[in-house]
Amino acid sequence: MNYCPNCGGEVKDKSKYCILCGYDLVKTEIDNSKDERIKELEEKIARLEKTKANPSSQDGTQTNSWMFIMPIFIVAFFFLFIFMIVFITR
Repeated sequence: MNYCPNCGGEVKDKSKYCILCGYDLVKTEIDNSKDERIKELEEKIARLEKTKANPSSQDGTQTNSWMFIMPIFIVAFFFLFIFMIVFITR
């Protein structure tokens, strides 16, 4: 047995309205499910903001942008060095 949130009277499980006060139980059920979904989404947003503030992957290793940028600098300096050697020896 369920109870009416408005008057506290007992209502059947699949009732749409309270027989004592006429309260719309279907609307209340929908509102409650929306509230639960909103809470779930707010928790997910909080987790994403926390992840954004501390960017680390799932296994706990820190993602570092230098891992991707450093090889490019090394290759660029290598070609610059070769370029300088070729023009200095001429």
